[in-house]
Amino acid sequence: MKSLAEDYPQIEVRCYTAGVDTEYLPKYGAVTQSVLIINEAEAVWDLSKAEIRKVFQTLAAQA
Repeated sequence: MKSLAEDYPQIEVRCYTAGVDTEYLPKYGAVTQSVLIINEAEAVWDLSKAEIRKVFQTLAAQA
């Protein structure tokens, strides 16, 4: 994800670690499984490399 973030500077990427970071809790609540949230709007539950790249490309094209 971090390498994709370098390729798509128009997309804001933040990585949160459960049990370490807590600033996401007020906005997204407790999350019981891994999820990728892009630009604070798009949630991606399928965390395969292909799906993440596809979402990045789609959002970059819209920006």
